Amino acid sequence: MKPKTCALYLRMAPSEVSLVPQFHELRHSTNAHSWEVCRLFREPRYETEQGSSPAWLRLCQAIEKGEFQAVAVASLDRLGANAREMLARIELLDRNDVQLLVVDEGFVTGQASGSVGIATLKTIVRCDQRRASQQTRMGLEDARSRGHVMGRPRVYLSQGDLDDVREGRRTAASLAREARVSVMTIRRRLASG
Repeated sequence: MKPKTCALYLRMAPSEVSLVPQFHELRHSTNAHSWEVCRLFREPRYETEQGSSPAWLRLCQAIEKGEFQAVAVASLDRLGANAREMLARIELLDRNDVQLLVVDEGFVTGQASGSVGIATLKTIVRCDQRRASQQTRMGLEDARSRGHVMGRPRVYLSQGDLDDVREGRRTAASLAREARVSVMTIRRRLASG
């Protein structure tokens, strides 16, 4: 039976100075699974910003071409900047029938341990989303209870000022500057009567 082809995805943690130990750990684990490493993708430096992973983008292109059947990473936090990004990347691999080996957490997707790990991650992401939504709602309610008015501030323009613009005694731009609104706001008010 032909061995499963695998790509290694290396991403540096803030405390690391080299990817070499991570590379050796991944090679050891893929050898233990009898997987053949055919590609190596490494991020040039530690990135905390979501979506700023050029090696991951190259890995995705290789997945679309069907270049390998599995991806190995040192730990889940190497997959993304946050739980939502990690989960999205795992689901991408799953949709493309590419297994994921996570060495530190000790699971492979497509196996029982992997299914439990992914289910747990999905639960954490949903809890994070609910918590963030609740905090936003509570903050808005608190602000309203203190009298803060939400949304854009009301703009009061006198009919006299609008008439001055209509009759050419004043420009829409000068009224907009004075009222601290856009010229479009002035034009909308003029059009509405």
